[in-house]
Amino acid sequence: MHRRLLLLLLFPISFAACAHSRLKLGVDSEGEVVDAEGLVPCIETDMPMTKANALAAAQRSAVERVAGVFIAADTRVKKAMAIDQNILAKTAGYVKKYDILEEARDGQYYRTRIRALVSFERLQADLRSIGLLDVLEAGSPRVGVRLRESVDGSGSDTLSAADGLTAALLEAGYTVVDRAASEKDAEVLMDGEGSAARLDPHPKFTGFVSYRARVSAKAVRSGTAQVLASAEADASGMDVSAPAAAAKALRNAGRLAGNELRTKVAEALKTRSEVVLQVRGLGGVDELTSLQKALDAIPTVDGVHLRFYGGGEAVLSLRAGSASGQELSEKLSGLKGPALRVLEASPSRIVAEVPR
Repeated sequence: MHRRLLLLLLFPISFAACAHSRLKLGVDSEGEVVDAEGLVPCIETDMPMTKANALAAAQRSAVERVAGVFIAADTRVKKAMAIDQNILAKTAGYVKKYDILEEARDGQYYRTRIRALVSFERLQADLRSIGLLDVLEAGSPRVGVRLRESVDGSGSDTLSAADGLTAALLEAGYTVVDRAASEKDAEVLMDGEGSAARLDPHPKFTGFVSYRARVSAKAVRSGTAQVLASAEADASGMDVSAPAAAAKALRNAGRLAGNELRTKVAEALKTRSEVVLQVRGLGGVDELTSLQKALDAIPTVDGVHLRFYGGGEAVLSLRAGSASGQELSEKLSGLKGPALRVLEASPSRIVAEVPR
């Protein structure tokens, strides 16, 4: 009798843990409510841990569903590690509440299905903080980085500033050519200099050395004298040795300059027209995903970028070639996705709604 009771406690049959969820699918004032599932191997010696793992997997799946509408497929591949470490590793911060709809053993696995409210406001803020919402596509130009460095007024053969600037460009999806490659292999050359100077020691940081660095760089279209953008950045670095502190300061300044240049260069290289589409009355992430696919299928559109989503409203940037907003608006009523009613249209902006 005791053995049966123990087995029931360890392996509860709960196919409908919450048959009537308090959450309703779709847009909520606090975020988006979605269904998601987690499937994990059973840890026979620790079923409570198995259940916790399945729930965590379901929450991660819920966040992935909502995050998916903000991030293009190619960006998800390029930034997989950044997304995993900065977004999916802290799903509890995005899932505001959830109901367990079903949980049960499935052979050697344990399956948990939930209905979760995901905060897209916080999710958008964090995606923006790691550069996945604000960076405009620039056609992934091949970029060369050439920064001269000096420390305490003397030339240096170090590459710390260049490493920092390169890291910022790679995070934005740029292709950086090898330093040993010929400059003719680069479409854009980041040229400039970085300098670092030692700071007076602070009594609070006994045993540490501090440096202050400045990086000045400009982006030049290769084969021409056209300057696409320029940037300057200052940063500090501290370490137990002078070379390490100078390197940190140069690398930090290089990254800051790179963050500024990557956006400016993208804007300068964007030669095709852009139309902003504001859509109201969306029923949820599934409907938004369907809309994105339908827009991307329009022949004159060669890029769809989600700028904002919340409260059933989305703002998208469309790479429209030579087509104006008025011309694009005529094609929206025939989309193979959610039906749209155009409310107003100008050469650069369209406002539409999903009729209910």
